[in-house]
Amino acid sequence: MTRAFLACAILVLGCDARFENLRSGLDSQDAAQPDTGAVPDAGVVPDAGAGQDAGPGDEPTVIGEGEFEGRTGYDASGGVRVEQTGPQSYQVVLGDDFASAAVPGPVLVVSGRDRLGTALVSEDILVTRLSRDQIRGAGTYTFETNELPGNTHVYVYCEPFGVETARARLELR
Repeated sequence: MTRAFLACAILVLGCDARFENLRSGLDSQDAAQPDTGAVPDAGVVPDAGAGQDAGPGDEPTVIGEGEFEGRTGYDASGGVRVEQTGPQSYQVVLGDDFASAAVPGPVLVVSGRDRLGTALVSEDILVTRLSRDQIRGAGTYTFETNELPGNTHVYVYCEPFGVETARARLELR
């Protein structure tokens, strides 16, 4: 019995493994993602910090709005808008009616390109990686950039296979 107790104690005490992410600028969720050579995230946290750079009482400025359409045979629908919350801070706001096809590795991208093709490029802004529960319904995702592209589109993109699943062309204000 003493041997069993000792083995159990070693197991319990020895299982306090802790890991520290030494890669700068990445959170633990990004660190778990394999390095695919894709465009890095814009360092965004979903549903957090909406309007964080706006002053007290300041409302975000709506830059543009649009409706998602399905791409490459996928279904998608719902509204989206991009708002400016500070000098270089923006947010993508997905409407309650937003829905996109379930695919592996979906990412939310802001781009000036009419088509993303099979790969993201450095000018594309990878806003965030979407989880399975984020491809339906409302959501707010912040990102930073020096300047939005003039012909702005918001995409849901299947990063592992390089396929557009949803696109919204924004009507700029």
